[in-house]
Amino acid sequence: MQYSFTAKLGIEGADVKITQTGDKQFRISIPGFVFIGLDDPKLALLVEDNGILSAVTPEIDQLEIANHVLGDDAKATHIAENTELLEAQATLFYTKIVHSIDPEIALEFEFRRP
Repeated sequence: MQYSFTAKLGIEGADVKITQTGDKQFRISIPGFVFIGLDDPKLALLVEDNGILSAVTPEIDQLEIANHVLGDDAKATHIAENTELLEAQATLFYTKIVHSIDPEIALEFEFRRP
């Protein structure tokens, strides 16, 4: 079974907390990253020839494979493998917003992890 997809990972923006910690100093607390969805899922059976061993080979349950590939463990793995990139993107995103208002504001980021 061959599969591919583009994962959409991110945060729940409503759960971001901004706390003033001093004069022109703020802490931005970012919630844990979540699997938002996916684009372009593709599952393909590579070989199905019904040869001599096919009588003793179990049928491939494509739905079971899809659930395994896109299940909670797989989603958690995608998030874990991309945490560093996601944190960098969140830091850049919020820094650009805040610094467009006042470039002298100092920011501290706190990332919550499950």
